[in-house]
Amino acid sequence: MTQQSFNDILNNRHVLFTGNGSKKFAPLIDGKQNFDIVDHNSDSRDMIPLSFNLFLEKNFSDVAYCEPYYVKDVYIAKSKNI
Repeated sequence: MTQQSFNDILNNRHVLFTGNGSKKFAPLIDGKQNFDIVDHNSDSRDMIPLSFNLFLEKNFSDVAYCEPYYVKDVYIAKSKNI
């Protein structure tokens, strides 16, 4: 992460940073606008009301052919037992 990491986004949108990395990143974007740092880590329990409302609305997603989005490259180490 650098001071320019979110320049293009911060110029056009309001960004909410959460998690333990956000406090470490805060000094890099000090002085910029359009962001907030929240001292709350997201948890799967936070998705319950959102999911339940979508269920009641019968708003389902077809995930049969979706691909996960990994922010970091996936590293799979080979087993030493093989």
